[in-house]
Amino acid sequence: MPANPGRNLNSKSKMPTATGDIGHVAPDFKDRKHFNALVIRPEYRISLRLGRIEEMFAHAPNTPEGRMERLQVLGLFYFPLSHGRARAAFDGLPAAGTRQAVPGAWAYFKTKILNNASDADADQEIQKRLAEWVVAGGALPPAADDPANPAEANFARLRLPGCFTFMDTYAGAIENGNEDAGYPSGWTDDLYDREQKYYDDNPALGKIPLVATVEKRDPETAEWKPVKDAWVYLQLLEPYALPAFDAARDVTSQLNAPPLRGSTIGSNPAGNPVEPETANGAGPKKTVDDAMKKHNNKHPTNLDDKDPQVDNCPKAWGGKAQHGTPNDGSNVADWIFKTASTDHFNTQTARTKDHKPYPAAQTVAPDGVRHKHAVKAKTNEDGEAGVVFMPSRCGGDRYRFRAYVGPDTLDSDGTGMSAVNVDTGTLVTWRHVRISRYVRQDVTGVAQRLIDDINAHTGAVVDADKIREWVYVAKPKPNPPGGYDQVGMPTVDFGLRHVDVGLTGSAFDRLPPGFAKAFIELEIDRGAQLPETLTAAEWNRARATAKASAQANLGGANIHLDKLFYDDLPAATFTVDNACALLPMRITAVYNAALTPAEAAQEYGVGGNTQANWNSVLWA
Repeated sequence: MPANPGRNLNSKSKMPTATGDIGHVAPDFKDRKHFNALVIRPEYRISLRLGRIEEMFAHAPNTPEGRMERLQVLGLFYFPLSHGRARAAFDGLPAAGTRQAVPGAWAYFKTKILNNASDADADQEIQKRLAEWVVAGGALPPAADDPANPAEANFARLRLPGCFTFMDTYAGAIENGNEDAGYPSGWTDDLYDREQKYYDDNPALGKIPLVATVEKRDPETAEWKPVKDAWVYLQLLEPYALPAFDAARDVTSQLNAPPLRGSTIGSNPAGNPVEPETANGAGPKKTVDDAMKKHNNKHPTNLDDKDPQVDNCPKAWGGKAQHGTPNDGSNVADWIFKTASTDHFNTQTARTKDHKPYPAAQTVAPDGVRHKHAVKAKTNEDGEAGVVFMPSRCGGDRYRFRAYVGPDTLDSDGTGMSAVNVDTGTLVTWRHVRISRYVRQDVTGVAQRLIDDINAHTGAVVDADKIREWVYVAKPKPNPPGGYDQVGMPTVDFGLRHVDVGLTGSAFDRLPPGFAKAFIELEIDRGAQLPETLTAAEWNRARATAKASAQANLGGANIHLDKLFYDDLPAATFTVDNACALLPMRITAVYNAALTPAEAAQEYGVGGNTQANWNSVLWA
């Protein structure tokens, strides 16, 4: 008899195995270690797929509110949705009075990213990106045949927005287009606390719907049919180790990040711009390695050896590892997997016509090691159970899942020969950042007043070429010495391949690989690869904003900002063409010189023009 005599039969031609069909299989009595056992799997089967992110949104797709929330999920709209200026940022600002006309996010998306698409075409593209971009390829990666040796096909990139808008300037009194009293300033050390406002406003942001389907074979017809009210458990598994980074390939085609620099930046006797690596390590690599050691040493003792978040960012640093305990399910319930009901996904609405509502997930209290790191949900009339996955917002965090039929439907924890389960490959979180403009100041010109101030207080003869050398746009000529080569400001290297800094003579990598080291995917919009020249109007606005912010936040310090920034001189003295910097500042010796009586009176008022007060205005 062949190994599988029914392999060519269709499902209707196959008969189910009855109890009487199972014969007695005798054990091997020689050593009693090996037995001939025949195990019949339960007649259930389960599959797991991505749900539709479209169902997570609060508004219809062809409305301004709906477009705003969908663009935000795709990393294309950076305002909190309920912010008072969000709609203006979406629609754009017309030119009025002194305010500059600003194109809105919707017009920018249609013209600059989609190359002049219509509203209908733009809406269609949004749906395509929701299905294929957030989880790269639009499908969960399959499990590896050998978990110790996964292939690239067993991984997929999970993208989350990495750009958000500062809500106001450092000085709240400065008028700008981003102010709303209901939203805090973006100037804070707690980045993830600032980001939370975006997630509070947008119910679909950072949410990935997962749908499991349970079927049972009908003994009468041998057909697979959906099972209503079956219990599906969705569990975190230990993720696969990331593939080694390949320096010969573009960073956009890889799941792992380029290696961090294991050295300091400086010079060494060989003339290389990078210090050699030391036995104890140095640079960013040592910083991250030390942090990871502290993180791994702080795992609670009640975690088992297969903690699925062992290498993910901990809660204390903005991640979702080390939260709660796996012994009561609090490490994943409403933290990794949502248990509260989500409109449209867990309820029937006009926008969810293709399936019945998914019953909301529930917390699982593990039984020993059984059902750890899991939540459970019942299937609907179509045999489908839906669970909302909420990944960490930290780049590089990894997730892998198992869906299995468990109690009360089957007495199984998803393991063993009798389990009805399906495993996935590994999702890797990447933050996504866009560059929409590349603006560069021309620093080839040097103001004569700056040269005069330096010469007056250094005793050295300094000319424009020497200052250009200091800002790296000129370099002394080699043999024979004398004169300078004007090299100008280089254009940013947007190459996608990582460069070994020890070999290229540069201490820094190309821009996309540099961002990729932090699991940040950098995308450059159409037309942004080449620099725009900073205009006088933009330069003046930047200086005015910086100065006003500084003035509002001096905190009692005696800093004469007009004198510091050369604003006591005629406007033509320093311009965007000769400033060599966004904020040209006097050198310390010039700034620390005594104020004239007129300057002191202006700074301190009547009676303030004493020599003591003049000399107290120092560079901080």
